[in-house]
Amino acid sequence: MNKHLSLIEPVIRQDLAELREIRRQDAQRRMERDASQARIPKRYVGLTLDDYQINHPAQFQAKSACEAYAKQFNWVLELGGNMLLLGGPGTGKTHLACAILQHIQARGFHGIYTTHENLRAHLRASYDDDAEQRERDATAAFIRPELLVIDELESAKG
Repeated sequence: MNKHLSLIEPVIRQDLAELREIRRQDAQRRMERDASQARIPKRYVGLTLDDYQINHPAQFQAKSACEAYAKQFNWVLELGGNMLLLGGPGTGKTHLACAILQHIQARGFHGIYTTHENLRAHLRASYDDDAEQRERDATAAFIRPELLVIDELESAKG
């Protein structure tokens, strides 16, 4: 019996390796699909909070706060909480926000990423008389998800 097992053992190992690879590819496709639906910029797809580079003590605090927000997102929803990330250009605000978004998506929540300018343009387009969708419908796309990430607020006018 051991002789027969030793003959099929390499086949079983190969099958298991192939199965692991299929599962890995499936998870990758699912993550990319979710990121696309959430409109996450390609540059940030797949980045996690663990990938965030800390170069300053304030960034450590920001990362810790983001980890707590992401891990306790069900409580955030229940309490109606939100988070505002402040910092200069290049400090990783978008990375952190997209990492939170991807983290909550992996847990079954829905979210969407947009910039302030894209949100304004989307809503403004609904004001035209010949607009395909009215303001209520245009707004719904951003209200329906459990998490809305609005980036580049520092460039907002008015």
